[in-house]
Amino acid sequence: MKRIIALSAVAALSGCAGHTVQNDFTYKDVDSFSEVGVQASSKATGKTIEVSAICTDEARRYVITRLSSGKYGGSGDEWTVNIDGRPIFAGSSFYEDDASFLAALSTIEVVGPAGNFGDRQRITVSSPQMQRIPELCKEKQAQVMAYERSAEEKASKDNDRLISDVVSRTGAQPMLPGKNQTDFNSLVLLLQKYGISRYQNKFVWAQDGDYRVAQVLGNRVMLLSMNDPTMFPAITIITDEQAIEGQPWSSVSRGPLQISEISSYLTVLGARRQTIVFKRI
Repeated sequence: MKRIIALSAVAALSGCAGHTVQNDFTYKDVDSFSEVGVQASSKATGKTIEVSAICTDEARRYVITRLSSGKYGGSGDEWTVNIDGRPIFAGSSFYEDDASFLAALSTIEVVGPAGNFGDRQRITVSSPQMQRIPELCKEKQAQVMAYERSAEEKASKDNDRLISDVVSRTGAQPMLPGKNQTDFNSLVLLLQKYGISRYQNKFVWAQDGDYRVAQVLGNRVMLLSMNDPTMFPAITIITDEQAIEGQPWSSVSRGPLQISEISSYLTVLGARRQTIVFKRI
């Protein structure tokens, strides 16, 4: 009888031991222009978890994502991923500060099926690589900010050079401070508010807005607002470049335009309408 009881105990222990899985998590760094992180994968449990940080110039944001659904495609999965004792089955968890992220990070674990005595195997996922993510994110954030400052400085210098070139070549002055760029709709609103006299003979780089080429007569290209031609008057551009009706002006030219005058034209119904005249310089 004692031998039978002993054999039963051994069998029970063997059954419990059969659920034991070695911690085989491997860790791979994740790195991009504004992101750092670590991806942890385990073949034994079928789990992949990514811990990362988005490191822009405005803020640092942390993300814990369960990438895998399960060892067997999700159905009948015996292993769960827990954060702070609660299972996560899909999607991501977000953290807005270092402290809450590190607190959650320390609790990530993969939990196995219950053994013969009701116990469950727990495998810790957090690693020293993951714990360094806030520090690495601060470094990445500094790199992003330095890159953006450098890009802004270069863009500003390039813009100043372009303006200087036009001034030297034509004698015209920029219409707007800074980049001297706007879209046709905003340009019309500005002229409607302040009149043309303060801007006459000055130049600007204009983006399309909702204006398109409506008519081409010799060296004059007329643009009309597609959405509100009553609120936004026609724009006429004097140019040697060829244009096709329906085109946005940017597909014809991206060069500077000099404000010339307010003129008028006849519509197909014989009505006379105003048009703002520009010269391509």
